Amino acid sequence: MQQWQRSARLAVAVFGVAFAVFVAREWKRRDPPAAVKPTPRTDPRALVEVTAGRTTHINGAREAVDISFKKQFTYEDGTSKLEGATIVFDERNGGTRTFTITGNEGRLGKGATLPAGATVHQVTLNGSVAHYAVRDTNAGREVLVSTPCRGQTWRVHVVAG
Repeated sequence: MQQWQRSARLAVAVFGVAFAVFVAREWKRRDPPAAVKPTPRTDPRALVEVTAGRTTHINGAREAVDISFKKQFTYEDGTSKLEGATIVFDERNGGTRTFTITGNEGRLGKGATLPAGATVHQVTLNGSVAHYAVRDTNAGREVLVSTPCRGQTWRVHVVAG
């Protein structure tokens, strides 16, 4: 055996021992991670709590509504409560005005419903008094109005108390 072969064998052996020591050190028992304290819930009835957020409703190619909030709580019945909410409606038909609503607290429901027990005083459809029906659901009171289907946009205005 030549000298370079002996040197190569020695180098491979030293590398093998060093690698075995390295692998053995990595197999040591690790300390368990520190326990993470859960964040205290602000509203114990809420299923989901979100701190600061923004949502946008896009209608076709146009941003119809922009909602930003400091806190959002979502409940089992599908309703949500927003704290520190700002709602911005952009002007339609090429206008330059925007309509902004701000509030300390707001509630969102599934669909368009009135609170349970609310009394409907008047319903108009495109500015004319309309015939309507009221249906009580788990989410609240729904106001049902019939319209002919002609591909138009109908504006419904409900006066309730």
